[in-house]
Amino acid sequence: MHNLKELLGHPLIILLVGTVLSSILIPSWFRESDEAKLRREARLGLAVEVTKHSSEGTQLLNRVVTTLELFCRDEPDARAIPRTEADLLALRQRLAEEYAEFNLRAWYWYWEVLVRANGLSMTEESQQQLMSLFEHHKTLVSEFGVVLGKVWKRCTSLGPIPDPLPKEERVDYLRAAFNEFESSQAKPIADAILILSP
Repeated sequence: MHNLKELLGHPLIILLVGTVLSSILIPSWFRESDEAKLRREARLGLAVEVTKHSSEGTQLLNRVVTTLELFCRDEPDARAIPRTEADLLALRQRLAEEYAEFNLRAWYWYWEVLVRANGLSMTEESQQQLMSLFEHHKTLVSEFGVVLGKVWKRCTSLGPIPDPLPKEERVDYLRAAFNEFESSQAKPIADAILILSP
């Protein structure tokens, strides 16, 4: 027993034990800290992406609304301007291109964010909240799409324009609906960013 005490008390043994313990414990502490830092950075990156994609989708949708505002008027005197089939075909083509770009960028980014968020040690509750917020945002986009469709159909039709024009077919109603969409989508996007932010 006395020899064991002397052996364990020897400075070289203490140094060896300290070296072994520090070579095992310190790297694992740093590794855990580095992994947590990388997860925080990845979550912050996703929050930035949510902001970017949401803003980009809103801008693209605004472009479609602005095109309708430029080429389709609600006032009776403006509606009296003759529209040729070629004019309407050009408008349809332009709107289709603008909407296709919106459609390509605005709908599918949610799933990529959710998949990437799944690998970032988020709680099941946070993942469910994120999914719910994205579903709510998609619903807002879909509801606005219905309003957009009515004005789009009226503005690209060769048929007679009704007088008086129904409220839901007016371009000014479309702009008001877009403004409401833009403000109401801000909360689910902001909440998603808060969930993703470290």
